[in-house]
Amino acid sequence: MRKDGRGRAAALRKKRRNREFLIASILTALNLLVSLALRASDRKQALQAIRNEEKLTLLYTGEKTTETE
Repeated sequence: MRKDGRGRAAALRKKRRNREFLIASILTALNLLVSLALRASDRKQALQAIRNEEKLTLLYTGEKTTETE
């Protein structure tokens, strides 16, 4: 520790800054994971809607018969 007593205060400020940086990094990583999960979910829903649309088209045009008809 320095004679003027600033050593401890500086060390505490450094710890606090490091802690804040760590928390910000974790929140950023979580935000990225959530956005990727939502994007994957949206893509899955869009593909499901396309599949359902194709089934309806085939049902109404009668091009293909299904087991339920």
